[in-house]
Amino acid sequence: MDQNKSKGRGILKVLWGALFISFMHVSMGQTPETTTPSQKAMAISKLKEAGVTDEQIAAIMGGKSPVKDSVPTAAAADRLRVQEKDTSLAALPSGPKGELLDSTMVPIDTNGVYGHALFRNTSLKHYDRTKDLNPPDNYVIGPGDQIGVSVWGFSEFNGLFRVQQDGYIEHRLVGRMYVKGQTFGEARKSIAQKFGKQLDLRNSEISINLSSSRMINVNIVGEVKHPGTYTIPAINTAFMALVAAGGPGESGSVRNILIKRGGKTVDTLDVYKFLMNPGSEDAIYLQENDYIFVQVAGKVLSIQGEVRRPMRYELKQGEYLMDLISYAGGFHAAAYKSVLQLTRFQHNHEVLISVNLDSLNQIQQPFGVEDGDRVEVRAIREGYVNHVKAIGAFKIPGDYEVRPGDRVSDMLRKCDGLSIDAFAERAFVIRREEDMSRTYFLVNLRDVLENEGSKDNIELKGKDEVIVLSRIDFQDDFEVEVFGAVRKPGKFIYGSGLSLNDAIFLAGGLKKEAAYNRVEIFRVVDYQSDKNALIPIKAIVNTIEVNGNLSLDKANEIQLQPFDEVFVRTNPDFEPAMNVYLGGEVKYPGTYALLKKNETVAELVKRAGGLNDYAFVQGVTMNRALDSIGTVYLDLETAIRRPKSKYNLVLSQGDSINIPKTLDLIHISGSLGYETDQAISAPFFGKRASFYVRHFAGGFNRMSNRRETYVIYPSGIMRKTFNMGLFKIFPRVRKGCRIVVHRKPDKNDAERKPTDWNRAIENFTIKATGVLTLWILADKITN
Repeated sequence: MDQNKSKGRGILKVLWGALFISFMHVSMGQTPETTTPSQKAMAISKLKEAGVTDEQIAAIMGGKSPVKDSVPTAAAADRLRVQEKDTSLAALPSGPKGELLDSTMVPIDTNGVYGHALFRNTSLKHYDRTKDLNPPDNYVIGPGDQIGVSVWGFSEFNGLFRVQQDGYIEHRLVGRMYVKGQTFGEARKSIAQKFGKQLDLRNSEISINLSSSRMINVNIVGEVKHPGTYTIPAINTAFMALVAAGGPGESGSVRNILIKRGGKTVDTLDVYKFLMNPGSEDAIYLQENDYIFVQVAGKVLSIQGEVRRPMRYELKQGEYLMDLISYAGGFHAAAYKSVLQLTRFQHNHEVLISVNLDSLNQIQQPFGVEDGDRVEVRAIREGYVNHVKAIGAFKIPGDYEVRPGDRVSDMLRKCDGLSIDAFAERAFVIRREEDMSRTYFLVNLRDVLENEGSKDNIELKGKDEVIVLSRIDFQDDFEVEVFGAVRKPGKFIYGSGLSLNDAIFLAGGLKKEAAYNRVEIFRVVDYQSDKNALIPIKAIVNTIEVNGNLSLDKANEIQLQPFDEVFVRTNPDFEPAMNVYLGGEVKYPGTYALLKKNETVAELVKRAGGLNDYAFVQGVTMNRALDSIGTVYLDLETAIRRPKSKYNLVLSQGDSINIPKTLDLIHISGSLGYETDQAISAPFFGKRASFYVRHFAGGFNRMSNRRETYVIYPSGIMRKTFNMGLFKIFPRVRKGCRIVVHRKPDKNDAERKPTDWNRAIENFTIKATGVLTLWILADKITN
């Protein structure tokens, strides 16, 4: 007893120790890292309090500055464009005067003002080269330009002249020629005249071109994307210079861009003139230190709906509603042009104004618009207004044009007359009046076809509907239905003279399993054709026998009635062939057809010639495909020895039985030997599982879970070790068995899982009670 008490105290100590360790694991957390996000945030806050800039903080922390990159200055942006020519914008399509040719090239931005998106297009750029240029005639010559002169033919000459600061070019043949301030067209004429006095140009050709353009500084200011001073070739127009600065900003004007020189406005750039009518005026060329001043946009309006380019537009003083529509590309074909809806902010309120364009066009008075106006052009929703609809029993029903004076006879000719089944004596013309009410006109189309002067040949109007019913519309379709052992059971339209044989023929004929003597007709009504009346009844009116060849010779005499139901019963003795598979150690393995519904396993083995000398009956496996049952336990030895026992299973369609060869080995796997998972096969000795583990697998190791030792028999059955407190009874082993020794749970897993103290105390109490019981029994036996 003293020994038992000491053991009990030891168990309690172990239990309390485990409980303490579990609480320690719960209370302890992971060691924090040296720099957590909160610590980083605190450090950044302290640095900011000390006056350190964001860039310095980013350098100290080794990260990216939280401040967004500043926008480069205009001069820096210009230098970047010159240095990175390969990444600059693509060439601007231009006309003879160097301006945009086609407004279709302008990208559409439905959220911005029309014209802004043109400058956001990455395919535009300004000229950043000064060579190989061919300027228009209105390009103004200035100091720094280089002019090339070539003469060939009877006389030959090649020269390159640079315009000096005093504005002249010079050569010994012609002397000085002042070209500063002249247009390129004027300079070419004066140069050609000078050379014509010294060379024979009548028998020669002369070519004068701008070999290199001078560089000028242009100031672009106001509402632009990147204001600043830009150094660009003078060949660039004001429009192309504006491209270099990214164009007008979101609030910048595209209609009133000022060109200032010496403090005075010398020209005005209107982007819409180039977009709507390219080449309508001369391009604007710039001089040294010119200013391009982009003002704030004036009146900005939006137009939506049925126009070709719905978006926002900027209008100048003196432009009206029709100018806005013109800028938007005009109306779509489906636009309702009579009345436009205009929304305006007026006296601190939003008001709706309906603009009648028809009235404005009549009085030829423009409609003024204001900043912020929103115009909506609605679509026509009414549909056809000059049509009549032919509905029903016409040869070609549909919509047809109706002209003033057209009558019913005209419409009948257009739709090729009436169909054969038309109820021509009573047709309807439905007309919708102005108050949207309907009026019905009853017409006799038979009279109209025979005499166009008939009073029924009324005049038609737009949106009239002519409805002609069909005689089929006044007939009821009855049905009969065929059920059971036919190939295509279903419902069929009844007609006078329909016999039982006809109905079965429509249903695809009888199947092989049809019962010879059970074709039933269930009738619910009695149809009297002379009165066209249905009298309700409920009875099985006939049961017919089928001949041996499954024909219905006398069935033609049986006439069906509407709503009859024909039932073709199935022969109860008919069974489709059912196949099973028997493989392995029998004399004739293979697929077998069952001879009867209740054929058993033993009978099937006997038909297959019986078992051979190598059959291992304890290892037989059986699989049932019916209802996806799967593996079925089969004790073939008992089934053959006792055919009337429950072990002799009745076979079903799709069963598969496999009888393996005799196997004298035992397979052992799991947690064995020296604490490693391994597997081994051993001879059969007729012992229990523990015998094979100890003698052939190195025995149980400290991680082996003896209580979880299983034996899997060849038939698929599993048996577990029986635990009796301190004693364990291992399963018996047969030939071909597999012994599996499970591994105890890992300690780390056990530590992570919470301990179930109720279950632990319960297990301990059960074991202690078992030991105490055995001790009492042993004491009584001894005494």
